[in-house]
Amino acid sequence: MGDKPDVSEVTKFDTGKLKHVETQEKNPLPTEQTIHQEKAAERSSKILEGLDPSKLKHAETNVKEMKPDAEAMHQDRAAMTAAMVSGFDKTKLKHTETAEKTHLPTKEEIEAEKAGK
Repeated sequence: MGDKPDVSEVTKFDTGKLKHVETQEKNPLPTEQTIHQEKAAERSSKILEGLDPSKLKHAETNVKEMKPDAEAMHQDRAAMTAAMVSGFDKTKLKHTETAEKTHLPTKEEIEAEKAGK
């Protein structure tokens, strides 16, 4: 057994069991729309062949830059943020004191609330 497939059953196959089939070649005719498109393309190519390039006017083209994709914009923003953070001057910050504004209830307040329900 190597890389070759086993063909012993193929040689024993009885071809008399096969049915006779007629081959049908299909060559679909073009649709009306396809014919019109081909005629339009042929007409436009004939028109272009008859043009004299010396009679054409010079035209300037405006090249518009495409908007970058979302991933490129995200990478640009990340790079800008990293540059802003790394160049930040901490000496310009003011010192502040943190004041906690949350009130934790005392044991008595909890008991009073339980008794009120």
